[in-house]
Amino acid sequence: MNDQCPGISFDLAVNLVRVSSCTEGEKSRKYLNLSNAASERKDFTKANEALIAARDAAQKNWHQCKTLSSGRAALQHLHDIHTAYIDLHQRHTGMAFFESAGVNDYLTTLSVHYKDNQKLLQTFEDFQGRHVNFGIPTHQEHMFDHAIGAAKQLVMKERLQRYSKQYFKWFKQCPFSDQWGRLTESALSDPDQYLREIFAGAEDPIDWGNNALQLVLAWAKVEWKKNLLTTGTLQELLGFTYKDERDDDPNSFSEFIEALDFEEAAESLYGDLDKPTPSAIFLDNMQRLKDWLYLPDRPPSQAARLHVAKIIMLSRLHRHRLHLARQGVPEDVDIGDYTVEQKMLDNIEKLESAVGGGYGDQSDRQTASRIHTTLTKCFVPEAVIKRLISDEELQSRIADCVDLVSKFANGGRRFLEYHSLLQQSSLNWQRYLHFKSVPPDSGLEVLERAEILFTDTRKQMLISDSAELFTATMKLTEEFLSQEHCKMAISIAFRSFLENMAAAQRAQAQGVPNAKFGDLAFHAYERFLKWTYRSKGRGLIDLIYLDIEVVQGLVGTSNKRQTPFAPIISSNLFSSVENLHIGEDITLQEEAEQAETRTNGIAPIELSSGVTDETIIIKPAIDKMLSKLGDDVVLVDIINISYLGQGGSQAILYRKNAHNLPIPLPEITPQAIELWVAKYLGTQERSMKEPLCGEGNASALEELTPLLMPLFNPKLPQSIKPKEIIVFCLTGALHRIPIHAIPINGVSLIESHPVAYCLSLTTLHRSYETVGKFRPSSPGLKSLAIVPSYKQPWIENTDAEGKLLQEVEGVCTNLNAKVCSGSNLTKEIVQDSLSDCAHVHYFGHVHYNAKLPIRSALLLNESARVDRSLENPGSEGLAVRDIFKSQLHKPALATIIGCGSGQSLISNSDDVLGLPSAFLFAGASAIVSTLWPISADDGADFAVEFYRAFHQQQVRLRTEEKSAAAQESGLERCVNLAHAMQVAVKRLRQRGENKKAAYHWAAFYLTGFWLFPPLAMK
Repeated sequence: MNDQCPGISFDLAVNLVRVSSCTEGEKSRKYLNLSNAASERKDFTKANEALIAARDAAQKNWHQCKTLSSGRAALQHLHDIHTAYIDLHQRHTGMAFFESAGVNDYLTTLSVHYKDNQKLLQTFEDFQGRHVNFGIPTHQEHMFDHAIGAAKQLVMKERLQRYSKQYFKWFKQCPFSDQWGRLTESALSDPDQYLREIFAGAEDPIDWGNNALQLVLAWAKVEWKKNLLTTGTLQELLGFTYKDERDDDPNSFSEFIEALDFEEAAESLYGDLDKPTPSAIFLDNMQRLKDWLYLPDRPPSQAARLHVAKIIMLSRLHRHRLHLARQGVPEDVDIGDYTVEQKMLDNIEKLESAVGGGYGDQSDRQTASRIHTTLTKCFVPEAVIKRLISDEELQSRIADCVDLVSKFANGGRRFLEYHSLLQQSSLNWQRYLHFKSVPPDSGLEVLERAEILFTDTRKQMLISDSAELFTATMKLTEEFLSQEHCKMAISIAFRSFLENMAAAQRAQAQGVPNAKFGDLAFHAYERFLKWTYRSKGRGLIDLIYLDIEVVQGLVGTSNKRQTPFAPIISSNLFSSVENLHIGEDITLQEEAEQAETRTNGIAPIELSSGVTDETIIIKPAIDKMLSKLGDDVVLVDIINISYLGQGGSQAILYRKNAHNLPIPLPEITPQAIELWVAKYLGTQERSMKEPLCGEGNASALEELTPLLMPLFNPKLPQSIKPKEIIVFCLTGALHRIPIHAIPINGVSLIESHPVAYCLSLTTLHRSYETVGKFRPSSPGLKSLAIVPSYKQPWIENTDAEGKLLQEVEGVCTNLNAKVCSGSNLTKEIVQDSLSDCAHVHYFGHVHYNAKLPIRSALLLNESARVDRSLENPGSEGLAVRDIFKSQLHKPALATIIGCGSGQSLISNSDDVLGLPSAFLFAGASAIVSTLWPISADDGADFAVEFYRAFHQQQVRLRTEEKSAAAQESGLERCVNLAHAMQVAVKRLRQRGENKKAAYHWAAFYLTGFWLFPPLAMK
C-alpha cells in the first residue's frame, strides 16, 4: 500500500499524480515523496519507477520555467532529482547500469547549466573507481565525452590524454564505428553501398542471402545501440538466434549482440540444403524481420531495406529448390510450402514497386538530405534562439519538397512522393510553430493531396493482390507510415480550431469584431471532423464499398456483392494544389482584417468532395442518423491528437440537435493503456486465463476511471446525461478494454447506461441504414444456431455440463432456429446454412490467431479444437477468411459465444481485424462477442439472459400502439440490443457473489448498430 495515501495502491497513486491538474513541479515533488516511501519499505523497484517519473516531470517543469524567475529553483530541483536517483542505486540496489544512466543525466546538468567542471570530474572518477568493469559502451562513451570537455576547460592535459584514449575505446564499440566484420560504415548509411556489399565476391544466391542477412543484423545492432530498437523488440526480432533465458539482464544481452555470429544466424534462419528450416518456422521468423524492415525513415533507406528483404527471400527459395532437386522433385511441381513463400516474395516485390526503388540521382539524395537535416534541427530545444533555423531556410526546404514531389509524381514513385508531401506539410507546421509566418492549417492542402495518393495506392494494391484482402489492406496502411498524413492533419486542424477560437475570444475581450474568427474556427473544426472520419477502419470500409473484380472473386462470381457505387481508379487523380494565404506576424486589429480577407472567397466546406471521401461518412449524415434515433443516444468518438506533441486525446460527442465541441481527456498514453492491458488482461498472443477475477479486479478498473470522468462533468453542456445510450468509437489499445465495466462514481458504466461499440462512424452509419431500410416480409427472418460437440467435456462436473447443455438447447429451441450441431459439422455445411441468415448464434470453441487474424476461426469439431491451425486432415473450422466469403441477410445479428471471439488485431491505423469485422463485412449489423476467454457456464448464462431480455422487448413492442410515422421509420419496431445487453449483465451479476467479478460479465461486448428487427422466437 502507499504510505502517503493510505488505502491506495502505489500504481494507483502514481496514476492519480499523473492525471492530476498539478503543475509539473508539484507532480515531481509528489513522485519524489512516493519514491521515498517506497525506499523506506525496501521496495526499490517502485522507488526507481517513481524517481524516473519525478525526473521526467522535473525536466518538463524546468523547460516551462527556465525563462522565468522560478527557473533557477526548477533547475535546482532537477539537479536534486538526479542526485536522489544516483543515491538510490549507489546505496541500495548496486545496479551500475541504472546508476550510470543517472550519472549521465547529472553530468549533463553540471556541464551545461552549472559549468561545475570540478564537481563533474569528481563524480565521474568516483563512478569509474567503483565500477572498474562496467562495460556498456554507449553509457561509457557519454561519460568520457563529458569528462574530456571538463578536462579541456580545466587544462588538465594528462587527464585529457587518458580520457581521450578511453573514449576512443568505447566509441569504437558504438554505432557506425566499422565494427561489423567486413561490412563498411557506408553500407549502414549509404543507400547505394549496401548492394556492393551484398554482391561483391558472392557467386550465387546462397552467398547473396548470407551477405544480406549479415547486413540486416548490422542494421539491427546499430538501431539497438541508438535506442531505435528496444531490447525486447530486438530479442523478438532475433528470436531465431537468441536462446538465452536471461532476458532481463542488459549486460548479458549486450554481450550477445557483440558476439553475434551471422553464419550461425544464417543457418538458424535458412537451415541447410539437406534439412531446410521448416516453412512455418521460417515464415514466422521472416515475418518479424519483414515488419521491422518495412519501418520508414530508418537508414540507409526504406527502398534499400525492402530490396534486402527480397534478396533474403530469393535466397531462401533458391535453397528450397535445390533441396527439392536433391529429393528428386521436378522443378515444375508446386509444393505447398514453397508456394506460400513465393507469395511472400511477391508481396515484397509489390511493395518495393510502390516505394519506387529509392531516390534517383545524386542531386535528389542531396536535396532529401537537406530537407531531413532542416527538420531534425527544428526539434532541437531553442532552435530559433540558437539560430539553428530560420524562416527563410524553411521556405527554401519547402521549395525543395515541391520539386521532389513533382519528380516523384512524374516517375511513378508513389511512396517517395507521399513521404515528400508529409515533409512539406511538416515544414509548413514548423514555420507556424517557430515564426508564426503562416496560419497553423497551411499544410492541410498538401495533406489532402497525400490522402488522395494514399487512397489510390491502397486501391491499386487491392486490385493487384486478391489474396487475404483485408490483411493486405491493413498491412499497406501500416507501411504507409501508419496513415501518418491523417494523424498529422488531425493535429493541425485541431490546433487551427483552437487558435481561431482563442483569437475570437481575444477580439471579443478587446471590442474588435470577431465574427470572422468564429467563421474560421467553424471552418477549421469541420476540417478536423472530416479527418477524424477518415482516420478509422479504412481497410474494412474500402472492402465494403470497393466494387471491383477482386471483391467479386473473394465473394464468388455466382453471388456478386452489390455496392452503392463503383469508385473510378485513375492514375492521375489530382490537379495542382493552390497556395494558401501566407499571413504575417501582425497586431490583433490587423489579424481581424486578415481574417476578413481569408474568409472572402472560401466556399462552404464540401465534406463529400473528392475521390477520398466517396466511402467516408460526412457530418450531415451523422446528424440525420441521430435525428431518427431519439434524444437518449450519444456517440462518443475518441481521437488521438498527440501526433504533433499537443498531448492527449479528445472525445467528440454527437447527439441529436446539439453542438459537438470536443472534451479533452487525461493524458493516459497508448503505452500506458497497453501496459494496463498486458498487466490485467494479458497480451494479444496470450490472454490471461481468468482476467479481472478475484481480489484487485475492481481496483484495476478504477485505474481507468480518470479516462472517462471528463465525459460526465455536469458543468459541460455536451457531457453524458443519465441513462443515455452510449456508443463508443475507440482508438488504438482502447479497443481491448471493457469500457462498459469502468466504474463511474462507484458504479460500473453498464449499470447506469446501455453501452455499444463501433469500429468507425462510417461502419456504424452503414449498419444503421441497413436496419432502417429493412421491412419484414413472409416468411420471417431466418435463424441459425451452431453448437459443435467435442470429446473433451466443457466442464469437469458432468452433471453441471448436462445442465449447461440443456440451457444451450433451450436457447436454440426458443430461437426457432435451424440447428447445426454434433461432432460431424463441416465448414461447407455451416457456410451453406449461413447464406441469407438474419441471426447466427454460435456456442463453442474459438481460436484467435494473433499473428494472422485472418486465420482466427470458429472450431467445429474435436480435431479442430486440438489442432487449431485447421491444417490437419479432419480439422473443421470456419475461419475469418471464410466468413468474409459468406453473405448474410441484411440486417443480421451474430452472437458468438466462445473464448475471445471478439479479440482482434488493432493496426497502427485503427483497423480492427477479427471475427466481428468479418461478420460486419458479411452483412451483419450487430455482433455480440467476448473480449477474452470465458467459462462455458458464463457463456450459457449470458445467452439465456440476453435472449430473455430480447424476447421481453419483442412482446412489449407487439402490444404497444405505434403511430403511422413510427411505423414508417422501421426503427421504432426494433429491439434495443444495448438494453438487452445491460439487462443480461445485471442479471448475470445477480446470480451470486461469485459472478460479481468483472471476469464473469465484462467480456460480453456489443459491436455495431444497437437496434435490430424482432426475431421469430417462441
